[in-house]
Amino acid sequence: MKTKIFAAVCFLFLLATMALGQKSKMSLSFTGVYNGIYAQLDSVRIQNLDRNCDTTLRWPDTVFHKGNVGIDDRLTPAGGFQVFQNRPNPAGEKTSVGMYLQEAGDAEVRVSDFSGNEVASLYQKFSQGYHVFLFKPGSSRMYLFTVTRNSVSKTIKITSGTKHASSPCSLAYSGTGDGPANYKDAGLTGSFQFAWKDNLRLTGYHNHLPANITDAPDSSKSYSFTFTVFSCGSSILVNHVAGAVAPVTKTVNYGTVRDIPGEPLKCWITSNLGADHQAAAVDDAAEPSAGWYWQFNRKQGYKHDGATRTPNLFWNSAITENLYWETANDPCSLEIGYGWRIPLYSEWFNVDNAGGWIDWNGPWNTPLKLHAAGTLLNSNGSLISRGSYGFYWSSTESGADAGNFLFFYSGRCFTDINYKSYGFPVRCIRE
Repeated sequence: MKTKIFAAVCFLFLLATMALGQKSKMSLSFTGVYNGIYAQLDSVRIQNLDRNCDTTLRWPDTVFHKGNVGIDDRLTPAGGFQVFQNRPNPAGEKTSVGMYLQEAGDAEVRVSDFSGNEVASLYQKFSQGYHVFLFKPGSSRMYLFTVTRNSVSKTIKITSGTKHASSPCSLAYSGTGDGPANYKDAGLTGSFQFAWKDNLRLTGYHNHLPANITDAPDSSKSYSFTFTVFSCGSSILVNHVAGAVAPVTKTVNYGTVRDIPGEPLKCWITSNLGADHQAAAVDDAAEPSAGWYWQFNRKQGYKHDGATRTPNLFWNSAITENLYWETANDPCSLEIGYGWRIPLYSEWFNVDNAGGWIDWNGPWNTPLKLHAAGTLLNSNGSLISRGSYGFYWSSTESGADAGNFLFFYSGRCFTDINYKSYGFPVRCIRE
């Protein structure tokens, strides 16, 4: 009898061990469809929205396998940064070079010819994320492009396709971006971690076209990306999943529009990010019309129903940092996808100025239908002014503790600055 009991216990233990072993392994496989037929994937980017890390598969690899879920399986690049090969290569009239920093800090860029003569340089503080430099070659055929950070240097070789004997070399910082050349992926952003039911944003690329899927897998899965050519004026169906960005789970169909005076070539969504629908009036005080609220350079959005803030987490009442809104924290990019971002201060200024907006009727009487969605107080995150005042963040800071935004009410409309710890709605824009 004891032998039978012992055998049964051993059998149950074996089953539990097998189940646990299977559960600790994850395989995500990917395919693509374009116009109803199979589409070869260029790459797949896997972002963990809960743990702020990512990894990338490149064709022909289309299966992501993690043998020990929850354990790191990637190494942090030496020095905390990476320099990507220039594109185009060889360089023509000019070429771009990408750099990724795991955290904000100072970096020095130097370009020299193969004789050792320095031809261009710059030194400045950069935010965490991906950065782009534009280099214009001169009379030499070869250059060394070197980035130094925290006493660690990384160098790439730039080949010039043509000589520009009459033109001096030049180096300029072009700004932040979404990833290495061709924007297929965002490269290394540190070690990739995953636990079951973490919220993932999966981005597949086919001939430079992106497609997004958001999911929280609790088992191994297969995914198929559907690729379409985006045309401004068409709607975008977004499945928001509650997590590190979206405060609640819901599906929203966003309208888009172009030809807004001041920024006629840009495409905008026509309701606030997180709103169920476009507002019914400039003083619409309904929560479904307002959408969600963000503190400056923070990816976590907040819903407020008038009584309760969701998520009801710790509220940072004093944000002080010399950073613009970083791509890694931009809810437009994270929730809507590739190319979408929070507007710059200059873009809000341009539409305000070109539209002659003098009060809230200006932004309301446009296809954008900007309305008074209110704000979350910097002191405690409580809701005020919904239906009375409109506040819309830009991605541009105005000092360590302040950011630029568009502000309007019944008597005035203008661009202004305020504490980064306020929670404002956002609109999204793309080229």
